Amino acid sequence: MRYSKSMHKEDLIRFIQRKSEECLLHADKPEQRESYFFWKIMELFCDQNRKAKLSQVGVVLFRAYKYLRNKISKPQSVQKQNWCLHLAALLCASMADDEHVKAVIDMGDNFATKGLTFAAHLCYVVTSKECDFGPIGYQSSPDDVSAMKEAIERTAFYEYVLGLNSGCTQPNVQEFKVLYASKLFESGLSSQALDNCENNAKAVNALPDRKPNTSVKQRIKRPGKLNRGRRIDPNWMLNL
Repeated sequence: MRYSKSMHKEDLIRFIQRKSEECLLHADKPEQRESYFFWKIMELFCDQNRKAKLSQVGVVLFRAYKYLRNKISKPQSVQKQNWCLHLAALLCASMADDEHVKAVIDMGDNFATKGLTFAAHLCYVVTSKECDFGPIGYQSSPDDVSAMKEAIERTAFYEYVLGLNSGCTQPNVQEFKVLYASKLFESGLSSQALDNCENNAKAVNALPDRKPNTSVKQRIKRPGKLNRGRRIDPNWMLNL
């Protein structure tokens, strides 16, 4: 899905709700439960024009956790996501804004040291931290194209939400999008890979300082083999 600023809020929320429903269809899988938390947070962010309070996010997480316990066949398995309750409790705590944000980011860092990648990323997401921590929830090997696709989709949507007010694309995630495009190409999906490269190039060219990482630009160009047989490179590649 491509996201544009012309999309109505109702369209965004419908898309999010559809993603949430997809997660619930496979709620017995831990990664789908964690993805469900993410999409519920995004629904709140979009509904509140990204101005939701941390305490509101905490309430959403409490409700999502309770709903999952009632939804899945083995409620005890949700206990693996007990970190969600700790995060929700912290989000609902009463403290100064700056102190609150720092506490949530610190919790994310602590989760990361324990290998709880998705939990850590959600901590960063709820504080609207710039996406310099990699594809959201991605902790599989680079060969797991399906997991990468879902993580890239989450990250792209988060980028969109961050840009609702700032209008900026977060630069650090572009390398991961290039990797995803390469995996699409290796899987024989050359047309989708080329589309991804073009979108990446446009995002890089739109960076505020106009000085994106050279290695990122070269990696975007690398799938030039996709243009084999063409006499002229596409404009997006020439302008990169």
